[in-house]
Amino acid sequence: SGRISPEMTVSVLSTVAANATSETVRLDALRMMPQLLEQKNYQQELKPLMVRSISSLIPNVTEVEVLRRQLMLDIHTLVEADESYRKALITELSSMDRNWSFINNKAGGNPDQKQIRVGLQIKLALLSLVQDYRRLEEIAAALEDLAKTSPELSQFVTDQLDMFLISSPRTALRVIAESALTSLNAGNSL
Repeated sequence: SGRISPEMTVSVLSTVAANATSETVRLDALRMMPQLLEQKNYQQELKPLMVRSISSLIPNVTEVEVLRRQLMLDIHTLVEADESYRKALITELSSMDRNWSFINNKAGGNPDQKQIRVGLQIKLALLSLVQDYRRLEEIAAALEDLAKTSPELSQFVTDQLDMFLISSPRTALRVIAESALTSLNAGNSL
């Protein structure tokens, strides 16, 4: 209702979405964030906060299928509402991806399944946003390498790529998703 600042509102919602014990409460907090964009006084102040908050939720929602799907829908809602969110989200997610790779690709280090899921989710979010074909190929190849670490993760990535193949309006993403699926199923590199 405008009684608290946009910064406080986003801070509260992102904290609840990341830490609430109830899935319903977490989901409601996630759903509320893109709805704030409808309020004019939020639009300018909210952009950098929304980009950081939504992308930072990825490490917290990778285990919960409903929340994971909702997060991807929220990312798309943001971009559909304002195309300038695409570049900001790509920048934020690319930074997260670099940090994740730096931390988890140490020699002799073997990240656990949850960490690999975080890496996969970051790459999947990037794949859904990036429009440059060469960059899409790079992301898909890295995604595929991570997916090969276990049959469960391979199935997870296959399901996500299937979804892109069926639902994405972007031809480049569908072509990349199909190539990645083919090479995953054949056990080859993209």
